Amino acid sequence: MSETIFKPKYSPSGSFDVLGLCLLLIVVSLLSFIKFGVDLTTILAFSFLILSVVNFSESYIRRVIFTDSYFIVEKYVWPSKKIAYSDVIDFGFSKVKTRKGDVSFAAMDNAAELHALFSEFIQEGIINRNLFENKAVVEELALKKSFLPAVVITQILNGAFLIYWFYNPSRFSILGFWLVILLIILAGAMVMLSIYWINKKRIKLQ
Repeated sequence: MSETIFKPKYSPSGSFDVLGLCLLLIVVSLLSFIKFGVDLTTILAFSFLILSVVNFSESYIRRVIFTDSYFIVEKYVWPSKKIAYSDVIDFGFSKVKTRKGDVSFAAMDNAAELHALFSEFIQEGIINRNLFENKAVVEELALKKSFLPAVVITQILNGAFLIYWFYNPSRFSILGFWLVILLIILAGAMVMLSIYWINKKRIKLQ
């Protein structure tokens, strides 16, 4: 097999969740800076923003190089990964699960092209279907139905709290402020996990 290079394409519409969280963190950081200047709250907000951007950058792929026996996933910030086809253990609508971690193409505008490439390798026997766990599709469908409600609820709660905090900052210490933010994030996570678990059970019964 000759070397094949796939180059992903990204747009803001495909990164709604990432951009939404980053926007929220930018708003928190700016409000804190406007209200208090450079203090511990502002430093923590900007630090959390930077860590989130670095973490999310792992999901964005610069290109994927396919060879005879392995493929290389090159990213913009994180180190490249060389993955043997024998290490692929599952295949879903928007990700490939491997023993070296998942390769997600959910945010790509041309995800269908990468999906088609992997499907072709499976049909040709380059990737062994018998090694699949057969869980990826169910997990993706359940996650897709649970993620957006959790993001919306978290954003609404965070927005309401930030408006209240901006006009009543004296009612919250630095610890209290971050405790409320953490509780809101945990509430969103609990909502997502609950909906995810329910949907996963329903999909399995279908």
